[in-house]
Parts: sequence; structure tokens; C-alpha cells
Amino acid sequence: MDYVKEMQNKDKKEKRLNIWVSTSLKIGVYVSIVMVVIGLILTGFGNQNIGDLVPLTQLPSALLHLNAAAVITLAVLILLLTPVSQIVVAMVVMLLEKDKIYSGICLLLLCILAISIVVSFV
Repeated sequence: MDYVKEMQNKDKKEKRLNIWVSTSLKIGVYVSIVMVVIGLILTGFGNQNIGDLVPLTQLPSALLHLNAAAVITLAVLILLLTPVSQIVVAMVVMLLEKDKIYSGICLLLLCILAISIVVSFV
């Protein structure tokens, strides 16, 4: 009987993780889509040319001026960071369930991503 209860508990944990991870993916995609639409609307109403993506160093000031290219750049950035948010969500869920092995794997993966981002800017 303990084995059956343990399997049912494991299934609940997996479902909870899947729900949280899929929700974070959906939110990231929906926010990105909304940002692209806003950028396209700004392009149409403001007679702005989208051109290239805005560099990250200029993004905050360009967003304050409602630059359409900056809004679309932010949408692309959100879309790129969505998988990273899924790893963070999975790590939080695993920490709450006191699953040290998978929490450690998520933390290791986040460290690898952080190192690769730092190396890409050097």
C-alpha cells in the first residue's frame, strides 16, 4: 500500500510541476505577443520605422520614448527569457517539494546559462 501512495504522490508532484511550467511558458508567449502587437500599433500610429532591434544599452530610454522597435525588442527578449523562467519555476517547485536532486540540477543549469550569457558579452 505504501508503494501505491508513493506513486500517487509522485503523480501529483509531476502534474503540479507540469502545470506551473506550462503556465510560465504560456505567460511568456502571451506577453511577448501582446508586446509585438503594441509595437506594431506604435509603428502604424507614430509613423515610426522599425528597422533593427534596439541594443540592450539603449532599450530603457527607447522604451520611455515609446519607440516601436524598442517595444518589439523587449518582446523578443521576453520570448528568449521564457525558457529560463521555466527553469526558475521548476527549481522553486522542486525546492518547495524538498527535492534536492532536481533543485540542484536546475541550479546547475541556471549557472551554466548565466556563465554562457556572461561569456557572450565578453
